[in-house]
This record gives sequence, structure tokens and C-alpha cells, in this order.
Amino acid sequence: MKGKEILAYTGGLLDGEGFIGISKNKSSRYSRGYSFILSVTITNTNEWLIQWLKLQFGGTIISSSSHARKTDKNWKPQWVWRVRDNKAKEFLELILPYIQIKKAQAEIAIRFQIAKHDQPKRGARKMPDKDFAIQEAEYILSRHLNKKGIR
Repeated sequence: MKGKEILAYTGGLLDGEGFIGISKNKSSRYSRGYSFILSVTITNTNEWLIQWLKLQFGGTIISSSSHARKTDKNWKPQWVWRVRDNKAKEFLELILPYIQIKKAQAEIAIRFQIAKHDQPKRGARKMPDKDFAIQEAEYILSRHLNKKGIR
């Protein structure tokens, strides 16, 4: 069990430096040609902070350097902490009381992953149209909430 201070601090990090999203991934394994995956990331130039997140919550770390960062020596390298699928849902459930800005995205993500996990284990190829439509709707809603610029 994490302390309230750690959860509150992490909630602030997610609100300010994080991303909660459902991605659409192409795959020949699925009859519709794609599937959906929940992921949560926090990006920062402080490697120690990203290592701390992994220590606290698991997940993976990626060094993220865009082309501009590689060519401009004045840019610091970026680090990305990421959790996906059920790990992402568990993480969001822990910090949900402590986030403000991304609360709607977190609630959609949790609902999405619960519905995805509750489907009978018959494979994505045999997923009923209704269940697939719900996943696609959550994906579209998530994209809308994450859209940059003026809405």
C-alpha cells in the first residue's frame, strides 16, 4: 500500500507531465485488423524521477530523444515511464483521488480496461460487435479529451 504523500505527488506528476490514452494498434491477429491498448506515461528530463516511478509502480522506462533533441546539444535527454493494460488500470485506480486535470481521462481508461478484461477469453477475433464498438467509442472519447489546442 502506497502512502498518501506518494500517491498525491504522483497524481500531480501525472496531471502535469503525464498522458493517459487508448491507442489503436494494427495487427493481423485480429479480424478487424486492429486492437486497443491502454497506456499511461509520464515524461521528464530527470532520469532519477522516472527511475523512482518504476520503483514505486513497476512499468518500463524508455529513453525518448526526438530528432531535434539529438541534433541540438542544448536539449536534455527525456525519459518516459510507462505502464499498460491492467497495470495501467491498477495505477490509475490508486491515484484517481489525487488527480484533477486528467480525472476524466483516468475514469474513461479504468472503465475501458475493466470492460476489456471482463470479456470472455475467446480471443479478439471472436469479440462481439457490441463489445468492440464500446472499446472503439472509449478510444474516440479518449482521443478527444487528449486533443491539443482549442476545442
